[in-house]
Amino acid sequence: MSIPAKCPLGHEPVEFVGFVSTGELASAYRTRFNVDISQMLDGRATLSFCRCAECGIRFFDPATPGPPELYAELSRISWYYISDKEEYRLAARRIDKGQKVLEIGCGRGAFARYLPEQQYIGLEYNTDAVKTACAAGLDVRPESVEDFSRSHASNFDVVCSFQVLEHVSDPASFIAACVACAKPGGIVMFGVPNCGGYLGAQPDDLLNMPPHHLTWWTGDVFWNIAPQYGLEMVATETEPLSNKSAYADTRALRFMMKTLKQTNSFLFLGMKYRLLKTAARVLRPFILVGLEDPHLKPPGHSILVVMRKM
Repeated sequence: MSIPAKCPLGHEPVEFVGFVSTGELASAYRTRFNVDISQMLDGRATLSFCRCAECGIRFFDPATPGPPELYAELSRISWYYISDKEEYRLAARRIDKGQKVLEIGCGRGAFARYLPEQQYIGLEYNTDAVKTACAAGLDVRPESVEDFSRSHASNFDVVCSFQVLEHVSDPASFIAACVACAKPGGIVMFGVPNCGGYLGAQPDDLLNMPPHHLTWWTGDVFWNIAPQYGLEMVATETEPLSNKSAYADTRALRFMMKTLKQTNSFLFLGMKYRLLKTAARVLRPFILVGLEDPHLKPPGHSILVVMRKM
């Protein structure tokens, strides 16, 4: 069904996939994370979940990005910020000694540790993270990539961003600014949650919904949009599956939902959800046995997309 929502990358037509109740979402956030998001959801009763038929991106409409306070609250969760990521290793292998590197949304500068012999600049909004990074001797600036690109056009051999693109309300502007900072022939890399894997089937991952994640990405989306930004695809690399239990739970829960003819895109609250989760846990061990076969092992949480500026 085509709807009036607009693709965040400027394409059409847009198809309606489902919706999420903001009241239920706020209640679930309070229960799981002890975080109040009720004032962050545009005062609407529901958010639409849509797919662009042209480029394939899936997104929530309207976009309701979380404020800095949301990330300050979530950062108190021990597993929220991880300094050692497979996507960092995959990206660092593509960066040569002495190259100029720009990272957008760099946090405390964890990726910079993988680049001991490169010229590095990071951009970051979180003031505490900027202070920590600068105290460690890094050049990290509290500036948007859009503003930075106006005075640093074509300055960098490599422009990269990890687990940021899915959070921004205007990804088209964000990508264009990243490309503007890269030299002709330079590399642009994005690490994003891989919604072409089990994450895209997970009906109860609150952090993959607003006000945290606003857009869902797959490798195919980047293949479709690369020429639009003057880019050519070099490679997509998917990290290995690290959380077998999360994958097994997702497969089992979707199986139970299909068996009981529950076609919801999202289900994360209420008695029905709790009963389905209980039944899915019974199936989990059988799915985990299948994962022992390396040929059946699915892709992991994130995908690294590598492109070259033409």
